Amino acid sequence: MRKLLLSGVPLVALAGPAFAADLPSTKEAPVFVAPSPIFHWTGFYVGANAGYGWGPAKARLQLPPDPGSQGFFGPALATGALPATLNFNRSGFIGGGQIGYNYQINSVVLGLEADIQGADVGGSSALTTINIPGFVAGNYSARSTLEWLGTVRGRLGFTPVERLLVYATGGLAYGHSKRFYSAAAPMSNDFFSSSRSSTNVGWTLGAGVEWAVNNNWSIKAEYIHYCLSCSTDITTPGGRDLALVAAGVIQPLANKFSNGGDIVRVGLNYRFDAPAAAEIVAKY
Repeated sequence: MRKLLLSGVPLVALAGPAFAADLPSTKEAPVFVAPSPIFHWTGFYVGANAGYGWGPAKARLQLPPDPGSQGFFGPALATGALPATLNFNRSGFIGGGQIGYNYQINSVVLGLEADIQGADVGGSSALTTINIPGFVAGNYSARSTLEWLGTVRGRLGFTPVERLLVYATGGLAYGHSKRFYSAAAPMSNDFFSSSRSSTNVGWTLGAGVEWAVNNNWSIKAEYIHYCLSCSTDITTPGGRDLALVAAGVIQPLANKFSNGGDIVRVGLNYRFDAPAAAEIVAKY
């Protein structure tokens, strides 16, 4: 009997750990932390922007088409006093909204954006000494203002880090400008003036950066250069020497304006297609 009991001791010693393995653990389960969703730029967005526009402008008073015309400016053709050119700067506030769509392929983001904004980007200048030998000096003034601007642009960007987008952009630009000029000769009956408002179409190029603050909201900073037909003519068929009205002598003048500039702006976008939360899978 003693031998039988002693022979069972090794079996109990071996079976002990096996029984212990089946006992429930007294340790606390680890806290599960759901993985963050992978961010992407794909989706529709809308937003607002505000900024500052500026650029050099030029207004050029053209020669009358008839060298033999008898008005005050007629003798200037032989002296080289005309045409007269004004160089000045346009500047002012611009702001509005945008809508667009992005599609991300790996680290490359393709996009299309349309925007429109009101503007008060203007400037003016005057030349008080149109020097025509033998006559009293005349004067010439001009003003040009961009009243609103819209663009439809493609965007090509890449993501150096997950939530940062760096992009180039370019496409169609269209806008409404108002232009005015006057030319007069003191102590003379000659006076010319004209104004015109028109919508012009051109092109735009630029670049920007955009940072996703969270899955829905992002902020951006952008620079664009635009050119709306680049130059616009104004013709004044009614300018005349009043002393010669009875004889029907009319001196047309034409004025050419440059029509482009630069814009820096910041914007805020809301994206509708934010990344979905990652699926939670627990393993016990």
